[in-house]
Amino acid sequence: MANEVKCLYCGERFSKEQGRKVNGNRYAHFECIEKEELKKGIIVQIHNKMQNLLGDNYNRTKIDRSIKSMVKDGKTEIGILRTLEYWYDIRGNSAEKANGGISIVDWVYGDAMNYYDRQKKYQEQAKTNEVVSIKEEKILKIRPTPIRKPKIKLFKML
Repeated sequence: MANEVKCLYCGERFSKEQGRKVNGNRYAHFECIEKEELKKGIIVQIHNKMQNLLGDNYNRTKIDRSIKSMVKDGKTEIGILRTLEYWYDIRGNSAEKANGGISIVDWVYGDAMNYYDRQKKYQEQAKTNEVVSIKEEKILKIRPTPIRKPKIKLFKML
């Protein structure tokens, strides 16, 4: 394969015919290009949502940095968008305390994902018309009780 190039997004080597030029002399797979365009579209939706909610307090650079760090921590762009929809639209909380950013996502991400998972299960249940009980799992952390050492008497009083 004489025309072998490296993908800009995934870093995998492939033939030029399996992708296209993206940036200067850089190539990418067709699938990687579609995924990247989808991610960019979701990020634009996040910015539009926060700009509508925050108005003058909207801070684009702060939100971009937050998205980048959250993705690095393992959150997805669609998960961040769903968390914002859950927090502001479904739960009805105000954006006054947001301070121009989206730091609430770190605190509410798990609850939002659980909510959307339950919604998906409810929809599947409605399609099949089966009654399936869906239980919420609560994880309790139990700390072991500390073991006290008995006191040693140094002197014995008569």
